[in-house]
Amino acid sequence: MCGIAGFHLSNGQGNVDSRELAESLLKSIVVRGRDATGVAWLKKNEENTEVWYSKQAVDANRFIANQGVKHVPKKCRTAIVHTRYATQGDKSNSHNNHPIVVDGIVGVHNGHISNDKQLVEKGGFPRIGQVDSEAAFWQLSKSKSFIDGLEKIEGTAALAWLEVDKPKCLHLARCAGSPLVVAQNILGSVFFASTKPLLEKGLKSIDVGKLEFFEIPEWTYLRVQNGRICDWIDIPHVATKDVYENWYSQPNLPWSPSKYQATLEDPWEAEQAAMRQFGWK
Repeated sequence: MCGIAGFHLSNGQGNVDSRELAESLLKSIVVRGRDATGVAWLKKNEENTEVWYSKQAVDANRFIANQGVKHVPKKCRTAIVHTRYATQGDKSNSHNNHPIVVDGIVGVHNGHISNDKQLVEKGGFPRIGQVDSEAAFWQLSKSKSFIDGLEKIEGTAALAWLEVDKPKCLHLARCAGSPLVVAQNILGSVFFASTKPLLEKGLKSIDVGKLEFFEIPEWTYLRVQNGRICDWIDIPHVATKDVYENWYSQPNLPWSPSKYQATLEDPWEAEQAAMRQFGWK
């Protein structure tokens, strides 16, 4: 379990301090992972737009105190953030922490890729780190299309990524299991996070106007550009038998929000109850 969040601001959203927004989103999703923290953003120069990133093996509050968000421009239009709960790959190896950087892609992932070894072997991808997320982004980078790459991913996944060569788009995808919620305002700006309560908390102190929230269905890809969702595409996939029970029954990763949301009316309290159940304070 990890936390992902981010934003893509429209041209008319000039009132938002992007650095403050990135920090607020990180603070809201820290409950989903404290082993490492990272952020990637778009920086516009006179000639082009570049993708930059920063990550450290500390929790979000320490990351912010360590100036991890310092270089995010206050008028940055697009950024993605991540808080890691380490399950595969030691956090002392920076390549295991997010954002994951592979050939042409900088991305963040929540979930578990169950066929990461097969993807690496079949694709002939270099294994820079040990984390399973790396295989997913290599697959996206080397496939003929993002849809083709997403179709080959097995396990649970909510992903967000930026392209180095085409940095004007924000890409979002949800495969099986891992939650992903998006909000959009009247200006077209898009905000996302792992769950609605966390997204609401991250935006509470930021004036972004009235928002419409919607949960991304499983096996869906979105491309966001210029203040609108340009693509909303179903991802072809093979039917699997109850991915939730298979995934959450694993002894080292037993957390499932649905188990607690069924018994508590407030989804934020449900998520906190789940955290406390498995050792988070």
